[in-house]
Amino acid sequence: MANAAPPAPALPDALTRGSSDLRFLLQRQGIDDDHQRTLFSAGVDTLDKFSAFATGEADLLAVLKDEFRLDPTAGLAARGQVASFVAAWKASKVRVQRQAEVEAEQDTREWTKPIPTAEYLLLRQAYVKTYGTLDERVLPSKEFLEKKLMEVEHGEFKSESLQEVTTRDELDPDTLMDASDNVIHTPPWQLVLAYEQAIRKQAFHYMVADNSPMGASWERAWKDPVTKERHFSTPLSLYSKRRPDNINMPARETWIPRPPGKGQKGTKGAKGRGRGGRSFRGHAATKTGEPICFRYNTEEGCSLANCKFKHICSHCFDHNHNFVGCPKRKPADTAGKH
Repeated sequence: MANAAPPAPALPDALTRGSSDLRFLLQRQGIDDDHQRTLFSAGVDTLDKFSAFATGEADLLAVLKDEFRLDPTAGLAARGQVASFVAAWKASKVRVQRQAEVEAEQDTREWTKPIPTAEYLLLRQAYVKTYGTLDERVLPSKEFLEKKLMEVEHGEFKSESLQEVTTRDELDPDTLMDASDNVIHTPPWQLVLAYEQAIRKQAFHYMVADNSPMGASWERAWKDPVTKERHFSTPLSLYSKRRPDNINMPARETWIPRPPGKGQKGTKGAKGRGRGGRSFRGHAATKTGEPICFRYNTEEGCSLANCKFKHICSHCFDHNHNFVGCPKRKPADTAGKH
């Protein structure tokens, strides 16, 4: 018995050929799926093509009658489908015209042209169909593709920083490991981005100056010792040796006393008590080393809305009063006894 022939592979549905924006427009107008399949099978699968599908309304009616067997005089159902086609065709012409006006203005002002969402999805589908599943973490955003398409259109390519490459998810910076898989140092993310950009700049230089292929230029650039030393090794060594940002406050015993104010030297009376005769006494910082506000503990008080110092009593560290109104301090000497 002869072997049976293998079944023919199933053909994809013609509805999948149409762009998402065109399908949405046709479905919203109530056009049957069979008519959409006929339209997409003929190659009219984008909004631009559908807007140029007919030269006028009379031409559209003739095409619907000859190719789609839709005669408005045949009945209400056929007339309804014809009305749906006419409404969708007019709407597509308006959308395409507005899109062309926006792109013309973008060209005049040298702005980035917006990519319709349908075209962005088609680009993603084409990539997945050719290369396989695309990870969401490395999926470029629509704004980044708009910028790159503008460079392709103008024929001018730029080496942008990875900070400008927006994706669905942000990648965490890598860490440097030794032979035993121990973390030896974590370079700052800004340094990694700067080094990556320097490699791409050098690769573009090789491509233009030496007419070198892209792959060979990339390999030559990331193996270049001068680029690595100048943009990664030396900055990394300087970064690892810099002083930490958070420096602990020294002990209070090591603080240098504040010099006396005007008129304070050699006087014991009420005159010349510090700045402008202010009678400030008490501690300069809390027990934990936080500086206490000087103005708050005077008769005038502190009027700063975002004062960086503690508003507490410099004598007893109470939050409910200042030094002037502290009930725990000794009263001022008004009898002249010292």
